[in-house]
Amino acid sequence: MSMPFPLAKWSEARATPATEFTRSDDDASPETFAWAVEYVCTKMPMSVDGAGGSAVCMSVARMLRDGFMLSREQTAKALATWNETRADGPWSAKELRHKLKSVDNSPPTQEPGWMIPQVRAEREFRNIPNESEHTSEVESLPVRTHDDRLRDLWEPRPELVDGALPADGLAAFVALPGVGKSLTLLHLGTCVAGGTDFAGRKVMKGRVLYGCPDSSASTERRMLAIPGEIADRILTIPNFPSMPQSIPRLRATILAENAAHPGDPVRLVAIDTWDASRRHADTGYAGQDGLVEGIMSKLRSLASELHVACVVAHHATRADHGRARGSVVFDARCDLIACVEQPEEGKIRIVAIKNRDGEQGGLGVFLIQSHDVNGQSVPVLRWAGECPMPKPGNAGDMDILQWVVDHPDKRTAAAIVTGLGLTSKSQVANAAERLRRQGFMVAGRFAPTPEGISAVEGDPL
Repeated sequence: MSMPFPLAKWSEARATPATEFTRSDDDASPETFAWAVEYVCTKMPMSVDGAGGSAVCMSVARMLRDGFMLSREQTAKALATWNETRADGPWSAKELRHKLKSVDNSPPTQEPGWMIPQVRAEREFRNIPNESEHTSEVESLPVRTHDDRLRDLWEPRPELVDGALPADGLAAFVALPGVGKSLTLLHLGTCVAGGTDFAGRKVMKGRVLYGCPDSSASTERRMLAIPGEIADRILTIPNFPSMPQSIPRLRATILAENAAHPGDPVRLVAIDTWDASRRHADTGYAGQDGLVEGIMSKLRSLASELHVACVVAHHATRADHGRARGSVVFDARCDLIACVEQPEEGKIRIVAIKNRDGEQGGLGVFLIQSHDVNGQSVPVLRWAGECPMPKPGNAGDMDILQWVVDHPDKRTAAAIVTGLGLTSKSQVANAAERLRRQGFMVAGRFAPTPEGISAVEGDPL
């Protein structure tokens, strides 16, 4: 049975509302006070005079008083700090006292202190130490000299897939449901386990761990089409538990497999799918970004420590089939993001829309073939050769691509709008996203890829 809100102190405060900054209840801990100030000063909206600023200020006061259970005096101090840093048109001391009095004269909208466990959990995911953990002995940050950098130039990063995926990298195959991202991920696992080329590129042979939090039975049924000597080197983890809590167990599993098979380590961790394999935050975009940042950071550490690549199947947005759904932190952390498309029935095309250490553009085309397994049809991929990139289907996109090829010194949205006589920068932005998805334009810039230059030179306007 649900317990009622513990409102005794709040009722007492409302019975004799204070008009000055007086202490009306017990102070929260210094740790909680620091969390509250950091939260409202970094994650809550700015107060803009004449644009709903009063409601924002009221929300901040309520978050401090109710969400973090600060005393009235602590709330006043924190609210003043927020006012100095996040108010465009700062509030007067009298106005802030009125906001605080209004909060005290109204009941909490949620159980007081609801933000404390959420912020604590987020900080644990991001490995942020508490102030109480700081000591007087502070270790200096490691620095690197120019000689260190020069030496590293002669030690290229090992690659799991030549020119595409580092051996300790993070990557994603992105597509809408039903297009073939899981099929592509399984094909990559098969190539790594068997030491055969992926999309015409050499791979580093090794064992594979395949996490199946989503439709594990369907994934394992597809694996029945893999030859037995290769399938024995792919180990599935059905009902893969949510990250980040499962990452220490994943590390222990890799270490156990490496110890059991010396000289034949796990080279690839495949997770199908990303959304089904991780915990989700209910604290808005900021909380979601913090959670994703924590998971990706832990996966990065795991990959670096154990020299294993982590690749996930992830859903694309419906508005842009080449963009990963959800937090932009995910995109930023990946070394490789490949868009999986079906240009026609029975074919899959893979296009690298982000490749940190290699070239963007087409990776290859695959045929979807049917393989009989005990009377059941199981789909498998067969490489069909280099990826022939189609011409941009939109004439306006081709005009923009022509412009950035011909004007390397004028590759800005404003310059393109002026030069081509367009009506808005949004036209340029939308066209650029389509061109990037097709592999013709570099991610994050209005610059052509080699495929983009070839498309223009092969079909001059």
